[in-house]
Amino acid sequence: THTSNTSKAFTVASKLPVEFWMQARKEVEEVRPGCIWLAETIHPGFIKYLRDNGLIGNTDAQMYEAFDISYDYDVRDDITEYLEGKSELSSLVKMLMLQESLYPYNYIKLRCLENHDIPRVKTYVDDLTVLNNVTAFNYFLKGTTLVHAGQEMADVNCPSLFEYDKVNWNTGIDISDLMSRLYSIKKDELFAGGIYNLKAFNECNTVVGTYEGNDAKITGVFSMKNNNGSVAVELKDGTYTDLIYGKDVVVKDGRVDISIAPVIIKS
Repeated sequence: THTSNTSKAFTVASKLPVEFWMQARKEVEEVRPGCIWLAETIHPGFIKYLRDNGLIGNTDAQMYEAFDISYDYDVRDDITEYLEGKSELSSLVKMLMLQESLYPYNYIKLRCLENHDIPRVKTYVDDLTVLNNVTAFNYFLKGTTLVHAGQEMADVNCPSLFEYDKVNWNTGIDISDLMSRLYSIKKDELFAGGIYNLKAFNECNTVVGTYEGNDAKITGVFSMKNNNGSVAVELKDGTYTDLIYGKDVVVKDGRVDISIAPVIIKS
């Protein structure tokens, strides 16, 4: 909850005692059962700053005691550093996979490429193919996806939180069809209950992700810098159908050509 724009003071879920939220949730459940609780959690650096100054700074792991979903600011700096070319893809993927051991088994992250507090993704990514891959990868990650108004048009203006600030719907770019398709794909139950893994290939800036369970497997290939080459996938050689656009995906000698990414395959 933000206070007046003049004071610049604000609070977020992580700055209040977990016990407060647990009691609040208990009381809300009595009058409005079934609510989904989303915590606007904070960057690790801000947590340390708060604690260094004798204030409350709860980690995402603590907030899951009371909340169903938390923001993904715990990896926000890693995402930004990679998109700005300041770190390797493997560093980002390592932090994303660390979430698997830090949080409860059924944790849900709100996957966010942009919002009113951080720059638009298009300010980092000029290439449309890369934008499609980064967007698809964000949807593929474990959790649910936040869509910021204008993101589907690759708007570069970050709107004010306190003023009337229209979205530019005439950018010449429209990835809303891709986002709609990814939303439908994400409904597959494997994304909620499957064994989740990510693997980075630094040499071609590509991620291969998988969800496995119930004798089924979903594989995603995402080229994050529009490079050439191929990557290894744990699939039998053959031709598969891409769930995003229905195109053929050929696996030969256990590898996929990354020029066709983003692709998502169910086998």
